[in-house]
Amino acid sequence: ATDIAFALAVFAVVGRNLPSSLRVFLLTLAIVDDLGAIALIAILFSQGVQWVPLLAALGVIAVFAVLGRRRMAAAFWVL
Repeated sequence: ATDIAFALAVFAVVGRNLPSSLRVFLLTLAIVDDLGAIALIAILFSQGVQWVPLLAALGVIAVFAVLGRRRMAAAFWVL
């Protein structure tokens, strides 16, 4: 997670000179890198996959993705 903090610090210093698409790409790359590392650690160092909580979490993420795509502005579904 230090690479995200480092990237944000660099963008705070020189971010005004960079195109916004490059800033978005680099921050996305840092976040995906961290998520991949977490997933790799979870897969390699776990004793088994708990499918019910995993599928429940994926279901919640899918619901939020659909609601986000529909651009629902109401905050009731976030609570």
